[in-house]
Amino acid sequence: MIAFYEHEPAGARKMEIIKDILEKEEENKGKKLRVLDVGCGDGHLSAYMASLGHQVSAIDTDASAIETAKSLYNNVNFLNSDLSVVKDKFDVVTAFEVCEHVPDEKNFTEQMREKLSENGLLVISVPNGWSLEEIVRRFLQNSSVGRSIKNWMRKKNVLPKSESQTHADSPHVHFWRYYTWKKNFARNNFKFLCSWNVSLFFKQLYYLGFRRFLKPAGAVFKFLDKFDGKIVNLFPSWMVDGWLMTFRK
Repeated sequence: MIAFYEHEPAGARKMEIIKDILEKEEENKGKKLRVLDVGCGDGHLSAYMASLGHQVSAIDTDASAIETAKSLYNNVNFLNSDLSVVKDKFDVVTAFEVCEHVPDEKNFTEQMREKLSENGLLVISVPNGWSLEEIVRRFLQNSSVGRSIKNWMRKKNVLPKSESQTHADSPHVHFWRYYTWKKNFARNNFKFLCSWNVSLFFKQLYYLGFRRFLKPAGAVFKFLDKFDGKIVNLFPSWMVDGWLMTFRK
């Protein structure tokens, strides 16, 4: 079985940060947490949070992703739906690598806020829209030449999907910088708490082609991933691949 998210670049680092966030929030609330994971994909991070003892519900609009998640994990309440179907309130709402896919980001943020209990915590991870990876992504999805190259790469299996990506074709629609993400959530009545740099170079290089030569969670993969995690906080936010952020309702 996949060890949750360790097979993804910066996955182990992201899991460590999430664990610290939830431990502090558990201490703050004085109880195990009710967590809603929005856009859960194949459920790796949902199941990881549940393994920490929290009560986790997870939703995704991609039915095939939910079926995969259910086949992998039995410690999460997985549901094929969007936020409009969710009626309960949660201590924590998470959205990992989701916000950049949603065209109506304002409405999506408002919906997540509605699902939080009073003084609830929002945890998101988002890419740096001006990283090398995202610049290449814009070219491949937004230009005719780029789309032709992308289709050729897919046919030749030069650009395979990772084990954490769903089969749904959901392109990025927001290519925002650090302060744009912060400002947009503040506009939706969230108080910014903290942020962490997630990856410097390894995630970008991996998705730009190195995954053809690296075994996920193999020895070389783990070495480069760990080294990247140790140095990423030495660099300013504008230089990194993406961030994990927390906000208070």
